[in-house]
Amino acid sequence: MCTSCWCILDLADSYAPASLVFSVNSCTCLHTNITNFDHGYEKIAIVASEGGMSCAYFFGVISALVEKFNLINPYLVIGSSGSTGTFAYYVAGQYESIRNIWENLLPSKKFISLLRLHKMMDIDYLVDDIFKKQDVLDVEKVKLSKIKLFISATNIETGALEYFGNQTDVDIFEALRASSAALSLIISL
Repeated sequence: MCTSCWCILDLADSYAPASLVFSVNSCTCLHTNITNFDHGYEKIAIVASEGGMSCAYFFGVISALVEKFNLINPYLVIGSSGSTGTFAYYVAGQYESIRNIWENLLPSKKFISLLRLHKMMDIDYLVDDIFKKQDVLDVEKVKLSKIKLFISATNIETGALEYFGNQTDVDIFEALRASSAALSLIISL
């Protein structure tokens, strides 16, 4: 196995564990089975996407990567929308908080309600109550982590994708809020 290739765990569209790991660049290493994965010799990137079910799946995968494979120090992680909160806690090393949030705090009518048409998912509740009060995200650990965290968000004025990182002077909570925000469609009759 070479030491210069990148190993990417692409969780964005993959649901089969055998397809979670692959390498890029011109390296001849091709890791197609996670059981053959030796993360001690490679730069690792973990990529996750948005979407409720995908993010719930991602919670399970990231938990398994920590618990079963001790994957706690990738080079970088890139997320969007719902996966960014999980990544922030992961980068801070708050693994039990990830489980608590997904299993105990998110299944709440305060967070998601089909009766609240203008705000079915209350992102302000997620950030201001869950992340800041109920199971506090240690922003200092996020900022000091060697893991590079990239949070994607769409610029509402230009439509361009922008990235916010933990190694820049950005308010992590506001980056999480921006990444998870969804535009509401208001139709006036």
